[in-house]
Amino acid sequence: MQARDDPDVAPLLLALCINSTESLMLIQLLSRIPGLKQQGVVYVSDKHLKATNTNTKETATLARRDNHPRSLINDFGVVEQEFIDVLSQIFKHKWIRSDLLICLLGKNDGGYTSIEKRAFREVGYGAGAKNVFLAEKEISPHIAAELFHGKLHGHTIDA
Repeated sequence: MQARDDPDVAPLLLALCINSTESLMLIQLLSRIPGLKQQGVVYVSDKHLKATNTNTKETATLARRDNHPRSLINDFGVVEQEFIDVLSQIFKHKWIRSDLLICLLGKNDGGYTSIEKRAFREVGYGAGAKNVFLAEKEISPHIAAELFHGKLHGHTIDA
């Protein structure tokens, strides 16, 4: 068995570090190893979150607990926990920070405000993402994989 496939390796490696700065540096280093990269797409609608791991094609869906008549986000903490819950189902290495594309679907009368976009970007970072990209329309996992591999650039993908 390779070390990268062993879920018990991360705590052991982190235990070898003397302080939290070294732990953070180790996690950042491990996140750059190609076999350990985690990349996914989260589709946000008013009724559910659907997440897809672009490497393994594994998907998970979660019914939304946070609902607002005019916006996709009402309570920041609730939405962040929803992201943590759905991402934990598609990523097997919880200690590796992922690349994440968040697709905002629905409730788009007049476009999303910069506050809504920033809130979703912060939710992505709070859920453990290393890089967060936003799209105002549905982007296929195949196109997202191209984004993650450096073939597309930017932090907001326009519709």
